[in-house]
Amino acid sequence: MTGTRWGFFGWTMMIPFWGAAVALSVWGIQASRASYSATPAAALEILARRFAAGEIDRDEFQEQRELLENRRKNWAMRAEVGSVAFRLRSAAGHLDGVVGMVDEDRLVILAVLVPGALAGVL
Repeated sequence: MTGTRWGFFGWTMMIPFWGAAVALSVWGIQASRASYSATPAAALEILARRFAAGEIDRDEFQEQRELLENRRKNWAMRAEVGSVAFRLRSAAGHLDGVVGMVDEDRLVILAVLVPGALAGVL
């Protein structure tokens, strides 16, 4: 006799197992996205509500607003630098393994110093 002792029962148990695995994966992805849903605009709204309710004074409101706006600018700049570094890394990948020899800081410096040089590559 060949086969396993599970027989047909083994196959029927695979369906709920894989269904649960897929459901847990989807739930995990949705939960991780929900934790990052707070935006700087939402933070500014909360700050404005606190100021309107009298919880904070004008000086503290202005100070916190400047911090939030600077943070938003810094994140936008980091995202742009990361995007440029990714594109340069992709372009360097066409040059026979140069990617392994060049780190991200040098790629960013290259992007700042020579923006037009790689325009045709990117």
